[in-house]
Amino acid sequence: MRSIPGLKSKTASQAFTLLIVEDDASLRNLLERYLTQMAYSVIAESNACAALETLEQHRDQIALIMTDVSLPGMDGYQLLEKVRQDYPHIPVIFMTGLGGDPDSPNDDLQPDALLKKPISLAEIKIAIEEILLK
Repeated sequence: MRSIPGLKSKTASQAFTLLIVEDDASLRNLLERYLTQMAYSVIAESNACAALETLEQHRDQIALIMTDVSLPGMDGYQLLEKVRQDYPHIPVIFMTGLGGDPDSPNDDLQPDALLKKPISLAEIKIAIEEILLK
């Protein structure tokens, strides 16, 4: 996992903006509410194309991306590839309901963390804090 420059002195939620990419509206809304209650600033999108537009608009504010692997249109790996290419400083957490580990089209293309659905809120909190406070 990579460290993010300038983030070591902050608490986990202090001034961090998270981008959530999830096509399931109920899960997306739950994640948004939970992370907002943890004092994160949250932007939630339903697909990877919208997420890329959001990244372009908020490139200096987004500290972490949490994305589903299976998305309509562009999937999580395609989004990850674009993020690694254009925003290499932004860590990415994958969420998946697929059995086993999702297969990467490229061995070098791996998320910073992988959470398997169903995911507990505690698992989400731990994964985010491990990445942002590293």
